[in-house]
Amino acid sequence: MREWLADVSVTAAATTPGVTRAHLSRILHGHSGISAELWQGMQNGYDLWQAEQAPRPVIERLIAV
Repeated sequence: MREWLADVSVTAAATTPGVTRAHLSRILHGHSGISAELWQGMQNGYDLWQAEQAPRPVIERLIAV
């Protein structure tokens, strides 16, 4: 997990909904485990971030005939 965070601070990484700074700190120091819900939340956040990075197609307005 520490490698995944790289240079991101614990406070910045804990801005993900459902993860407090204290809980993330306990995980990184080995005092707490990671639940399936936490993993799923982190995966959802990552998937949404990936989708936001992709170029969006230009959508043209349909003209009624």
